[in-house]
Amino acid sequence: MATQSIESIPAISRIAEIQQRIKDIQRTFGIKISDNKFQATLEQEMEKIKPLPKVKPIEQFLAENKLPPVNENAEANAQRIATILKSEDKATEAVKIYDSSGIDEKISKSASQIRTENAAPTATEEMIEAAARHYGVESDLVKAIATAESNMNQEARSYVGAIGVMQLMPETAESLGVDPYDERQNIEGGAHYVRQMLDKFNGNLKNAIAAYNAGPGAVQKYGGVPPYSETQNYVGRVLDFYVK
Repeated sequence: MATQSIESIPAISRIAEIQQRIKDIQRTFGIKISDNKFQATLEQEMEKIKPLPKVKPIEQFLAENKLPPVNENAEANAQRIATILKSEDKATEAVKIYDSSGIDEKISKSASQIRTENAAPTATEEMIEAAARHYGVESDLVKAIATAESNMNQEARSYVGAIGVMQLMPETAESLGVDPYDERQNIEGGAHYVRQMLDKFNGNLKNAIAAYNAGPGAVQKYGGVPPYSETQNYVGRVLDFYVK
């Protein structure tokens, strides 16, 4: 038995498809198609088939959707961007990478605008920024504490009576001269208290965070983060949010 060449297999397969199609047409029309009718009938059938939609060239699709072009550095650039997007100045750094990739200036600017718009601060974040500036504290640190405390939710209440975004205890709020039920004052009181703890522990970040959770007395008693699982986990969560 002769061995079929690789080139002949697709052709044979196609012939089988055509033969099956002829049988289907014959069944559909209830007639036997003679050779002289085959071409005309086939053309009629083909006209009934909807053409496939035209697909835009990939370059056009990417440009219209303000996406970077595909190139030999795409994978490396994606990894670099993913890393940079975790940094503090996300929009600026991302644009630097896009620019260094040789992307059209207009697309780079559009990417920057999209990232800036997506990163627009909420009203709560704006209050945190203002309070942090007022008390000379890093806004990212205040945000991290607010996230760990309440996920930045003014409606949050703890089982021990802590209130709002910064989870201020009523007595702490009173000592700071703020109304904890007012979101802006709650945030201002929290930022003020963070400033106090940083000053009390000479800028030691872990101790200040621990004191926010367990109180300065506990930190002084143990000479650092107290051996309370809640406080130790709290410090870890805040630092995790802070570095991100």
